Amino acid sequence: MARPLPITCDFVEFLITRSSPFLVRYASLADPDNWRLRIREQQMPQWRAREAEFDRTLEQELTEFIELTFGAGRLPMLRRRYSTHLHRQSRAKKAIDLDADALAALDKIRQQYQLDSYSETICWMARELENTDF
Repeated sequence: MARPLPITCDFVEFLITRSSPFLVRYASLADPDNWRLRIREQQMPQWRAREAEFDRTLEQELTEFIELTFGAGRLPMLRRRYSTHLHRQSRAKKAIDLDADALAALDKIRQQYQLDSYSETICWMARELENTDF
């Protein structure tokens, strides 16, 4: 049997982005928007920092948070939904090969303009080229 997906900050981010009716139904939240805001502003920055430091206790803490919010019995269902989400995301992505110099240049632009991903960086560069007269 396959090992279940680990509970990470990305998993929590996935839960935060679920629809309000989903959160009301499965987490019994009266005000999902306020809950999302609180998690994003107060807890996610700390969790992301700990994840970057490879804190071994973080997964257990996130699991407890999810079980308290959604109920322990719902964790397998949430994992399945997240797995489906990841599968759909992976099917929507295309791989490209970049040499080391191209990757370094792309990374420099991503950091300089504080972009979140390489995809966002490439889209930003394409928009810049469209707006430039040669």
